[in-house]
Amino acid sequence: MINLDANKIGKEGEQIARKIIKNNFNPSKLLQLDWIFKQNDKWFSVEVKHKEMFTTPPFNGHGLDNRQIEDRLLLQKEKDIRAIFIAIDLHTKKAYWNYIDKLMDGQSFLTRYNIRIFPLKSYNVIEPEITETPEDISDLIK
Repeated sequence: MINLDANKIGKEGEQIARKIIKNNFNPSKLLQLDWIFKQNDKWFSVEVKHKEMFTTPPFNGHGLDNRQIEDRLLLQKEKDIRAIFIAIDLHTKKAYWNYIDKLMDGQSFLTRYNIRIFPLKSYNVIEPEITETPEDISDLIK
């Protein structure tokens, strides 16, 4: 029996597909969305990060690559698919979320690595018990 790491295989497949798209379709933009969902006849794209909170001054917060923000907002503008950012704190397991356009209307800080950080007060918070990872992947596919 072969022991396969489904996550690793999936990531490799995504990289192969990325190369196929770039080499065969010559896209002017290529985005990899974490999730897309429809609610009440409206579509939403979702970018998810699962990492430690940014704690250096000017404030504590969570953020994502500025290029991803620009791309999600362009998709929103051109296709009316509103962009959501969800940051799941690695230690507390709290999930912080908001619409990217709403986050951009408030305070932010751009790091030297081009990561745009938004203060915790800019987010809606989902408590940890909702963000717990199932012990067994079969719980996800019932």
